[in-house]
Amino acid sequence: VDTAARKVLDEVAVGDKPAGVAFAPDGRRAVVANWFGYDVAVLEVKDDELRVVGKVDVGPEPRGVVVHPDGRTAFVAVGVADEIARIDLNDLKVTGRLAVGREPRGLALAPDGKTLVVGDARSRQVSVVDVDAFRVEKTVPIEGENLRQVVVAADGRYAYLVNMKDRQFATTKNNIDQGWVLGQRLTRIDLKQPEPYATISLDPRGKAAADAHGVA
Repeated sequence: VDTAARKVLDEVAVGDKPAGVAFAPDGRRAVVANWFGYDVAVLEVKDDELRVVGKVDVGPEPRGVVVHPDGRTAFVAVGVADEIARIDLNDLKVTGRLAVGREPRGLALAPDGKTLVVGDARSRQVSVVDVDAFRVEKTVPIEGENLRQVVVAADGRYAYLVNMKDRQFATTKNNIDQGWVLGQRLTRIDLKQPEPYATISLDPRGKAAADAHGVA
């Protein structure tokens, strides 16, 4: 899409229900996670055109995807398998799998490519992964449900993710309007220090936010 001209430059079929996309730093390669397709599609981007150069089977319900600064390695959250798949984009193959929490969805890489942050949607936790060693460095429990997208700040110090809190109040119109049924939250995690996470509500009284999903 040309955002300045507000027009579509090219379209290409990639698979069943694409759910996540990430670009290599040079913008010449993209990876699309096909939620219903058990695979990811690797695309070449050239002269305002898209071309699928291959697919890699990763497992059931791939969603979040990121590309490492080296432009060759991608990481995919494989939801049903509760794991992260590491992919070599040149050889089009899985080079490693790492168990994390239940139903990983959102992924984010620190700018230096050394830390991968995983939002484990159903286990109420965030997995912080040492990329070079490809192991879980620490797990941070989050007092929230349905963890969604995650992002790492430019300085690499903090990760932020949006999530939901079931506040256990009765489902009435007034309670919904007040944000007392399902609260939407933004959580900050310190990637450098072992301090507790911090969370703010996105539901000021009388101004309930609805189903927060993305963060950037």
